[in-house]
Amino acid sequence: MPVLVSLTDDEVAEAKRLADATYALFKSRPGYYPNTPGSHLKGKLGEVAVAKWATALGFVVRPLFRDISLTNKEDVVIGNVRVEVKTWDHTTWTDMGRCVTPGQLRGLRRKADAIIWCSVDGSDVTLHGWSTVEEVGVQPVTMTGPEYRLIPNHQVPAGLMRPLEDLLALATR
Repeated sequence: MPVLVSLTDDEVAEAKRLADATYALFKSRPGYYPNTPGSHLKGKLGEVAVAKWATALGFVVRPLFRDISLTNKEDVVIGNVRVEVKTWDHTTWTDMGRCVTPGQLRGLRRKADAIIWCSVDGSDVTLHGWSTVEEVGVQPVTMTGPEYRLIPNHQVPAGLMRPLEDLLALATR
């Protein structure tokens, strides 16, 4: 069952500050997706929301995303589970959400156990579910996105996402 996390003004400001820093770091590097201030902000809003959610449930959370020098690491550790957070705008969630490019998959296999899938609408972030990195990798590569910018991705069908409760059960082992 999806979880809605409403971020406070301070949490949105934190996400904006972090997004500005990561955009400055990566703006001259090619990315797998459009490398814009807005895409960095969406990502940080998702990361802040996941950390807030897991902390509120009483889990030990290490929010590595808050340290810009650790951008090559997982975003968050919940208990003992290394988590990557992937976030889309709510308007593109159905068609483009739950995607990882083949190039990203190689790095994710090294740094994460799970991917939490999110969408954002203003300061509200929906945590839809999660997948293991291997579950993403077995999905066929398909072209996703608008016709003018199709991107090859492994896209997890919405019905194959795992419920968040299952991830929490892993985090307590």
